[in-house]
Amino acid sequence: MYLPIKGIKPKVSKELRIQKLSPLIENGLIRFRRNQKLLIDQLIEFPKGAHDDLPDALEMAVSGLERAGETKSAVARRYIRRLF
Repeated sequence: MYLPIKGIKPKVSKELRIQKLSPLIENGLIRFRRNQKLLIDQLIEFPKGAHDDLPDALEMAVSGLERAGETKSAVARRYIRRLF
């Protein structure tokens, strides 16, 4: 089986990209389940935490959907709750 995987080269720093999630989270457009403790912990500790892989992946998912033509609100409502 062949997966057409393409690399992504962000043009903005990781810090700025992850910080743009803040309004979506604060306004309840991105919600988390209780069992997503590692993701929640990494978001709380960002940017000083030891790890930020999960917030980075979340931001890339949101950005990918935005590039596909969705608005931030539509992305959050329709997809983000299902990602994790």
